[in-house]
Amino acid sequence: LGPIGDQQVQVIRAKPGSLNLGGSSGLDEVVRKSLSGKLTAGEALDEVIALEQPPSARRRLLSVPAWGVAAAAITVLIGGRGFDAVLALLTGFVVGGVMWWVGRNPRAARVLAPVVAFLGAFAAVAFAHVLFAAFGWETAPVRATVASLLLLIPAFSLVVAVEELALGHLLAGSSRMFGAVLVIFGVVLGASLGRQVGRSLLGPLPAGAVLPLPVWAFVIAAAIAGAAFSVGLGLRGIAVVVVALAVMLMATLARGMQLAFQGRISDVAAPLLATFVSAFILGLVGAFVARYTTISALVIIVPSSFMLIPGALGFGAFQSLFAQQTQDGVATLITALATIAALVYGLVVATAITPRPFAQYLSVKANIRD
Repeated sequence: LGPIGDQQVQVIRAKPGSLNLGGSSGLDEVVRKSLSGKLTAGEALDEVIALEQPPSARRRLLSVPAWGVAAAAITVLIGGRGFDAVLALLTGFVVGGVMWWVGRNPRAARVLAPVVAFLGAFAAVAFAHVLFAAFGWETAPVRATVASLLLLIPAFSLVVAVEELALGHLLAGSSRMFGAVLVIFGVVLGASLGRQVGRSLLGPLPAGAVLPLPVWAFVIAAAIAGAAFSVGLGLRGIAVVVVALAVMLMATLARGMQLAFQGRISDVAAPLLATFVSAFILGLVGAFVARYTTISALVIIVPSSFMLIPGALGFGAFQSLFAQQTQDGVATLITALATIAALVYGLVVATAITPRPFAQYLSVKANIRD
């Protein structure tokens, strides 16, 4: 602000809210109706105010089973077996229950990440002992912990931060990046302490063999994860089905392209190229859906990109750094950041070559004025 020789910078500090796809989708619908003349300004304002109302207790409670189902599906996606999925389901119920309780007590959100991670890691070890004693199942508490806590990792915030940095918004991007990193540190710290306390109190567990699952299990798990993830983010009805199909197709596409690129290019470049191409296709699909349907592009892009975001890699990188395995931690962290960058640039390129979702309404208005 001010003349060039005596300029001042003023920054407005605001705390961003949680990701709410249901609210974002509803807001896009209000914009469409307003631009097409179906809503007056007063009616649109009333609908926006209604979207800002907090969800009912019943809708918040629905996120508890959704969290458990998502954790079980994510376990399969990161290489777990059926027994591990059961362990992740139980652990996810605990984590989802704590998240539901925190939603009723906003002041507790200040210590959300480390406390929830501690309880989740401890619950995974405890449930693993129960399943082994009752059924003889040899499960992997670490994998169940990662799956149940993966939704706590602000992976999408990291994507937005990298996008802001790439577009030159250095202040917003760096602040968002450091905020996300701080949350990840809290999650890793709480999970490490919870796992150590569980082992100390309950004793060690036998390590089960890792058996590869068939392709159909991966595809079904991706669809279930997308549906559960969308329910947890406030979507309902046909949008849940659309998200489940989109996530299933995107996860299958990314895995198929990665396998296709292996052996043809280097092992380092193959997953990066697969992520870039998948994100590019995802951006095109999101833009097409937003332009020709009533579904917001975010409804498609956010859950589907979550399958491409290396949340487990980031979690593992910070765990290695906490264990003073610096070389492995830094290498994994660089891989995770490179994958996020490939995802961001794929979405940016797709956005640059596709029309704006509301362009058809703006052109109609322009013709009317002319």
